[in-house]
Amino acid sequence: MITIIHGDNIVESRRKIDEFLIDNVSVVKIDAAKKSLDEIIQALEFTDLFSNKRVVIIENLFSLKASNLEKAIEVVSKNAKVADLEIVIWQGGKIDARVLKKMNNAKVLSFDLPKYYFEFLDALEPEKGVKLRELFVKLLQQSTEEQIYYSIVKRIRTLLILKTGKEEEFEETSKMSAWQVGKLRHQAKIWQENQLISFYNKLFELEMGMKTSNLPLALNKHIDFLLLNL
Repeated sequence: MITIIHGDNIVESRRKIDEFLIDNVSVVKIDAAKKSLDEIIQALEFTDLFSNKRVVIIENLFSLKASNLEKAIEVVSKNAKVADLEIVIWQGGKIDARVLKKMNNAKVLSFDLPKYYFEFLDALEPEKGVKLRELFVKLLQQSTEEQIYYSIVKRIRTLLILKTGKEEEFEETSKMSAWQVGKLRHQAKIWQENQLISFYNKLFELEMGMKTSNLPLALNKHIDFLLLNL
């Protein structure tokens, strides 16, 4: 059996993975982007003498180059027929529907981001504190404060990369489509570089506070304060 877990809501899709980590089941996790095809095959064909059921979790399979992906899909589909083997494929982000059709025997679970998510991130600009706070309050009804925080960090980091003009050198921007880069480049132009760096540093201070359990207020209160003072 094959289960494909994907979607832009990475926090929720990761939580779904946890459901496969159960007692008395042999679980192997492998990152396809960092392993060879032979290593993926070995993970699928490994026999555990002490467990009747095996779960193989393969991350980033659909990040492989086209030629390797075709071979990997063939291998996974073949091993999906093995009794007592469950294959779980996790992909951060949305998988193209045309690619999913190549594994039409799989159970597909899609985790989409909540309403207001992209509207909120696209509104991250100086002098928009009031609007951002309104969207933040709405988004909190559908997302956790941690998820929103890390989404802000990722967007600001992306804008900083675009400020360098060398986005092709960074993995997270090199794989974006032209329209995505164009849209984000427009947003980056609205910021001065020192503003982005200052805001990013404040976000980093928040992360350090979270890791050391040293935040005087709840995380959402700190985010609220940062947005209002943009």
